[in-house]
Amino acid sequence: MPENSATDRAWRRCAVHEHPPKEILRPFSPPAPEKTLTGPGPSNCSNRDRLSNRLTLALSTSSHGGMEACLGNLLEPGDTVLIAKCGIWGERAADMADRIGAKVEFLETAHGVAFELDDLEAALKRCRPAVVFVTHAESSTGMKQPLEGVGELVYKHDALLIVDTVASLGEEPFFMDTWRVDATYTGSQKVLGAPPGITPVSFSPRAECI
Repeated sequence: MPENSATDRAWRRCAVHEHPPKEILRPFSPPAPEKTLTGPGPSNCSNRDRLSNRLTLALSTSSHGGMEACLGNLLEPGDTVLIAKCGIWGERAADMADRIGAKVEFLETAHGVAFELDDLEAALKRCRPAVVFVTHAESSTGMKQPLEGVGELVYKHDALLIVDTVASLGEEPFFMDTWRVDATYTGSQKVLGAPPGITPVSFSPRAECI
């Protein structure tokens, strides 16, 4: 800044420091990020959710759109869906499934309480569902549902497993292939910390054939 210029005189009159700190006079040129996720083409980001599904998409919608994409593509009118209900997101899934025309059954626990595998197997035998819906992290109650063994039971009873990972993906371990999850969706604005309005969804080869 030239001395005795109007800007210099204004600075001297109003600034806490008589001269601008050297840090703000340096040209700003941040280093290029190690990982670039926003450009076109492949990214060097690691495969953190451990999936190999061909049908993995980013939808231009909110997380509700991801829920509807999974339920709407795997359910037909008259199908039975078993929904693990321990908070608001199980209720929301039930509303959507009901509008599709599915028969809704619940595996219900108290708010904040996860279901046990024995309870799930009993419900599967009782309801014989085509689809099972589970919320991995129920944000309305702060509950995390353990998923180990859930997919095996659902597969054993010839049903498909949908898992809501909106409040968990990126924070809690999630192994879609290993845990035999058939469909999942998440939200960009939650744990991933990205701008809202993008919903990643993924369908297993088994779900893709439905």
